[in-house]
Amino acid sequence: MTMLSLTVPLHPDETPTSFCSRLAFRNGCDAHGFCLDMGFKFLAVATGEEKALAELAAVSGADPHALRRNSFTSREGHGFQLRGQMVNVASSLRTHVRVCPDCISEDVAAQIDQRRSAPFQRIYWQLSWFRSCPVHGVALLTLGRAKKTNMIECADFVRAVAPHVGRIVAGDIDRVVRAPSSMEVYLYRRLNGDGASTSPWLDSIPMHKAVRLCEIVGAVSRFGPKVATRDLDDEVVADVASIGCDIMLGGEESFRDFVRKTMAASWKNSGELGGKRFFGLLYDWLRAEKDEASLNLVRDAIREEVAESLPVSELHTVFDTPIGRRRCWSVTTVATACYMKSSRMRQYLSARGLITAEHETLSNDRTTFPVEKVAPFIEQLRSMVSQNDAMAYLGMPRSRFLALMREGLVVPFFSRLEAGFFCNGFLQADLDNFLKRLSMQVTMPAVEDGMVEIFDAAKRCRAPYAHVMRILLEGGFSRVAPWPSGSKCSLAVDPTEVRQVLAREAPGTEPWPYLTVEQIREQTKWGNGITWALISNGLLPHAVLTNPVTTRKCAVVHRDDLERFSRTYVTFGQAAKELGTTYLRQILRRGVVKPAIKFGVGEVAFYLRADFQRA
Repeated sequence: MTMLSLTVPLHPDETPTSFCSRLAFRNGCDAHGFCLDMGFKFLAVATGEEKALAELAAVSGADPHALRRNSFTSREGHGFQLRGQMVNVASSLRTHVRVCPDCISEDVAAQIDQRRSAPFQRIYWQLSWFRSCPVHGVALLTLGRAKKTNMIECADFVRAVAPHVGRIVAGDIDRVVRAPSSMEVYLYRRLNGDGASTSPWLDSIPMHKAVRLCEIVGAVSRFGPKVATRDLDDEVVADVASIGCDIMLGGEESFRDFVRKTMAASWKNSGELGGKRFFGLLYDWLRAEKDEASLNLVRDAIREEVAESLPVSELHTVFDTPIGRRRCWSVTTVATACYMKSSRMRQYLSARGLITAEHETLSNDRTTFPVEKVAPFIEQLRSMVSQNDAMAYLGMPRSRFLALMREGLVVPFFSRLEAGFFCNGFLQADLDNFLKRLSMQVTMPAVEDGMVEIFDAAKRCRAPYAHVMRILLEGGFSRVAPWPSGSKCSLAVDPTEVRQVLAREAPGTEPWPYLTVEQIREQTKWGNGITWALISNGLLPHAVLTNPVTTRKCAVVHRDDLERFSRTYVTFGQAAKELGTTYLRQILRRGVVKPAIKFGVGEVAFYLRADFQRA
């Protein structure tokens, strides 16, 4: 095809339709008629058909590669491709005539002799993403629109702007200064292939998807996850797109920071920890774009932050993909896993130093901990039993169990004295270990004559039960057998051996100087009622102390007080043993000796020893 004698230069950012329009005007034709005369269609140039662009390059002498680079190549059902980037139909303003007044003025000034064909259309003017000129920083002017979305009406650029060039050059237009937003600067650099000035993280996403991502990220950042961009006007959409672009240009860490802040702002109360709740519009859009593999890096970043920040299990899914493993626990999730109330669990975690000052104002749902700090603790809590359950498991009454606790033989995992707990908690493993230690002390297969249950042995030896148990656990007894009809803790020992071990352990130790009512009865053969009568009438001084054997509080009488009373008073039976029955009857018949203490008819009477001596 023969090259025309009248041509125009092709500018770096000029669209093929603008170049064709200027070339046609230079040759005295409109663009549509010019193309028909040259043997191709103007619509083919507008849609970037390879053959039409090649023929246009042939007749104009323009670089065919430059024409293809600036063409909006139609992709069936997918919008257009521009410089290797996808442009969706909604973002292409090919039915609008938009210009930068400063660019038009510069074009005319550069070719004053061809001022009518000098202005050319930049590719950025046909993208809705640009609202200001990235070169001059002024707002783009809309000079007209095609009727019924007919692109050809606006494609003949020279004839579309010709009526306005005079006013623009004369400055008779509303020129508004508007600095390019970060989004416009990014897109300008990306379309020009300025890789050093763009974001590798954002560049990996197709351009039209990247723009939409920035719009949504910015909208969620500004208005929250429930925002709907369809309800926002163009000015606000441009503003939020710039906000989102700033976030995305910061790379992966900047986006992750946005994700963390969004989750924190949306996590105000309990409820399902789903992506829809925290990210709303962003989550829905990323799910709808599930076939866009380039967005996987965004989805993966959200999934990782959800796993790191929220107390979700390994089965929790984000974008239909499980997180893989649990990264953190909350007070509530730990309590659920251990089958207890959150308030009780918070007490336990606080006692172990996991609840810090920064957690004080947070609810149980939002108080979280790394899994490595809590995982061992959870296994212990799952096996923890209450004090009553521990006593039932060991088959031991409360008094003995508490005695073992005071002796340190059974140690609670959580003590009620530790942080104001309602009750003590014990680990099943600790209880099993205690029973194992007991079983290791058994030296005989069966009980032999003279052996008694260990509690009875401690009682006979007037020694604290827990102290005898400690000696047993330390291997202090050689004769130990399982007690046939007792609990898991019931063992038989030889009381004689127990007494000998106690004597060797504390050779200079005095016995407990007090006697209980039962011990007084065994020693004096008085009934318990007589002893209580003597105590209540003040004849026997007493005190209320803790019995070291039973660990219970009881009324006791000092041995010296009982001995002093026995030296002063004597019963008839005891006097008969000391003086003889015949002699005692003679004294009583003479009526010389009268009872000094008698509480009622039929009760034991006490006599003064001095009266018998005088008689």
